[in-house]
Amino acid sequence: MHSNRSTHIAAAFSERVRIRLLRLLRDQERCVGDLAAATGIPQPSVSRHLAFLLRAELVRTRTEGLRHFYRLAPVDHPLQECLFECLGRCLADLGDTEPDCACPSPAQPPQAAAGGREKMRVNISG
Repeated sequence: MHSNRSTHIAAAFSERVRIRLLRLLRDQERCVGDLAAATGIPQPSVSRHLAFLLRAELVRTRTEGLRHFYRLAPVDHPLQECLFECLGRCLADLGDTEPDCACPSPAQPPQAAAGGREKMRVNISG
């Protein structure tokens, strides 16, 4: 079970969009619409990526009416701990995640997503 979970966690961190979503969820829970507005990614794509993160047990969800709110899951796996720690230290290298932290105001259109399905290589060897 551990290796299967490790595979899901590593796969979750291989997609730039999912890293951006994890970055946004680092400080507070957010609904899908807020995440879509902050990233400029269409809501169905955000929902698909959040479903992946949910299956990897990296996020938790709660429902309030018709809205689904997501937050980071408690760290309970060694690889999850290592990658979150690395993510916290290496965010500056990801470039386009920093603007996501401030949700755009209604007067400002969200920035377009950089590549949507762009893959990112993660070197976790020491």
